[in-house]
Amino acid sequence: MKKTQFFGIWIYALLCLVLVLIYRFYTGMFEAKIMEYNLSLWYALAINLVLLVTSVISLKSSKLPAILGIIFSPLSTYLFFKSWTEMNYQYLAGFMVIPVILLLTTMVKRTSITSTQPIEKEKEITLK
Repeated sequence: MKKTQFFGIWIYALLCLVLVLIYRFYTGMFEAKIMEYNLSLWYALAINLVLLVTSVISLKSSKLPAILGIIFSPLSTYLFFKSWTEMNYQYLAGFMVIPVILLLTTMVKRTSITSTQPIEKEKEITLK
């Protein structure tokens, strides 16, 4: 797995968190306000463009997280847009689950790569 994909997904997750904080700032804690629809769409598109570019760049090195990133990018944009325009926290929860899934797939992929390396080195030493 490339470091580009690993750090790209981490940056995407942090940007999603910032986007949720902006969402909470605009909506207030308990009062509903009418949102600007175009602004929410541009926020979501800008954040998900990071995910899409990172996924396309790292498609050759690690297939599963890259394919999931390509699939989840438009879905994430839709969920955040619906959350912002309808003031529905179920959509926002769906929006926040996507970076968690991507982080878990990269962590599983990353640990499986690093955990097999010492075993292969031990086999080489015993064969010599």
